Amino acid sequence: SACGSTGQAWLATDADATQVKVAGSRGAAVLMEHFPFFHRPATTDGLAVYGVFETRQRCWAHILRDSDRHVRAARKRFGASSEECREAEVRHAKLQLIYHEAKQKGTATEAECEAFVERTVRLAETYPKKMANYLKAAAPYLFTFLRHEGMEGTNNPAERGVRPIVVRRKISGQIGSAKGMRRMGILFTCLLTWRKKNLNVYQELERVLAPK
Repeated sequence: SACGSTGQAWLATDADATQVKVAGSRGAAVLMEHFPFFHRPATTDGLAVYGVFETRQRCWAHILRDSDRHVRAARKRFGASSEECREAEVRHAKLQLIYHEAKQKGTATEAECEAFVERTVRLAETYPKKMANYLKAAAPYLFTFLRHEGMEGTNNPAERGVRPIVVRRKISGQIGSAKGMRRMGILFTCLLTWRKKNLNVYQELERVLAPK
């Protein structure tokens, strides 16, 4: 989530805590310095720098959203036939079906995961070239959540976590200095983690700022 021209908000979250780092870069160096959790499986969107994670899950919500864009683009494209629109809808429905079948399964053997990957690659070949290549590249990382119990197939918790930061940016504007970025990262790390633990934010602020 961009925080203006001078900063980028990075957010990592799990069941227990949320960590926020506001940095002046979208580069992988930020991840390597401030999010030293590369031994753990991570669910991410399609940003290339997340390739530093050895074990990662590509977010299905992003993948399905991009597929849906192809359906809407086919409907709007001048001269597109009803058959082309229908083909786009069928492709999207098949991709949704693959995800829902995997999600219902919950866990799977390595062979079962590979079967899901092969189905996705075969379906990808029916898409227009750009989307086909995009989906083929993502396919090996779409079923990691089946190999790690409790892992989600989307990064929706992180998307929800970053929402307050986006709202703050829209209301208050840009962050103008490195100190401001650091303060914002610390503040949101505390606030979002306290909320996740169902703690009273005002009591926790008092405990930290005015300890007895």
